[in-house]
Amino acid sequence: MENTKTKKNILSIGRTGSGKSTLANILCNNEDSFESEGEFEEFFREGEFSISQTKRVREAEFKNKGERYRIIDTPGIGDTNLTDEEILREIAKACYKKESGF
Repeated sequence: MENTKTKKNILSIGRTGSGKSTLANILCNNEDSFESEGEFEEFFREGEFSISQTKRVREAEFKNKGERYRIIDTPGIGDTNLTDEEILREIAKACYKKESGF
């Protein structure tokens, strides 16, 4: 029987290149979340050498021990391509993210 509880939200905020998207991918690929055993799916683009990949708020859902989670990945603070205002606007969107969307 699947758990129908409300999703728990995880909001990922931090500096560019600190591993936010990597952590989100690891969480989404836990053993309870695999649709096909053994496959690792990249839900969030990961950059190298502190080069920004996340430009807009992205989200994915996963299950762990019967609990449902939604992880929300945000652009990095100090993003190499976005202005501070654009970054703060995206982070604010993520903070107000609701079950049905923005």
